[in-house]
Amino acid sequence: MAGKTRKVENIVKITQRAAETLKAIRAANTTDEKHVLRIDIEGDGYGLWLGPEQKGDTWVGSEDTLLLRVTPDVIRLFRKTSMVIDCMDHEEGMRMIVYPRDNPPPELSKPKKTRRAAKNTSKNKK
Repeated sequence: MAGKTRKVENIVKITQRAAETLKAIRAANTTDEKHVLRIDIEGDGYGLWLGPEQKGDTWVGSEDTLLLRVTPDVIRLFRKTSMVIDCMDHEEGMRMIVYPRDNPPPELSKPKKTRRAAKNTSKNKK
């Protein structure tokens, strides 16, 4: 272990869909068992990558599965606003997203439309 790693308070929620995706990403891409999934600031958003655990990291996940390591800079941002790590379908495939709990992206807050089969109201004529 690279140094003391802290456990995050209840400031980041990882949805079930995101947790499953993160586990699959790690399983498919890990070549070094000591590497962990990390989330960090990248440009105007966040980036996800595999790398060694670093001093000052905070763990994000459940007691059973610690899914991500977060840098001190990201944790400071997350402490200001409770965040959600989620997934959504995108034209290029599944995409990880991070958003404030009280401000989900419009794509996630729209009610899902359900289609119902039309009822056959006409009587069979012979």
